[in-house]
Amino acid sequence: MLESRVSFRPISLTGIPAIGLIHEYASYTKPTAGVVTALKNSDLWIFSSALTRQDSESVIGPLVMEKSSVIPQGQVRTAYEINAKQKVDKALFRSSSDDDTDVVRILGAGYVQYRKGVDLFIECARQLVVQAPDIQFEFVWLGDGFRPETDMGYSVYLQDQIQRAGLSGKLKILDAREDFLEVLTEANVFLLTSRLDPLPNVVIDALCEGIPTLTFDKA
Repeated sequence: MLESRVSFRPISLTGIPAIGLIHEYASYTKPTAGVVTALKNSDLWIFSSALTRQDSESVIGPLVMEKSSVIPQGQVRTAYEINAKQKVDKALFRSSSDDDTDVVRILGAGYVQYRKGVDLFIECARQLVVQAPDIQFEFVWLGDGFRPETDMGYSVYLQDQIQRAGLSGKLKILDAREDFLEVLTEANVFLLTSRLDPLPNVVIDALCEGIPTLTFDKA
């Protein structure tokens, strides 16, 4: 991981071969000089996607292609997910009716920050409600960090956006949950609105569960 790049130089000095698993975009990792140093002091970089490798090449240069390979990561399963048997609490979603087959549930997930595009998730919800008024939608975003009472940098504006879009009764932002895979089974669509995201686990989970997944091209 690029976050551990400070360890690459000491490891290199000991003569121990170093392989870095790069799960970030170089374009949002600063300072760039630190990334270059990490690359020079490693024997190989493994990228989880071609997009992240291309991004690193555009920022750092051709050395990336000479010392790297792409190996898409698989699904990460926690002990809770492997052993969990219970169904997700229906109260997670707005509808409590047993006959909710006509409800379209759209799920998003990730830490509440600008890069994850929670504001774009809200805007997508607004547009869907406006363009398809006869369909009953429920929107849920799962992720820590939504603190509209204390976070003046992002959360307070998301809360205002939800209210102004008339989505207060249709959209929830909830803290992350251990039973994410169970929540996925209740969703009809997984919507990844990140501005940049290097093959996040939540998308891999959605695809492995057969949930239709939408995201931005080349993001």
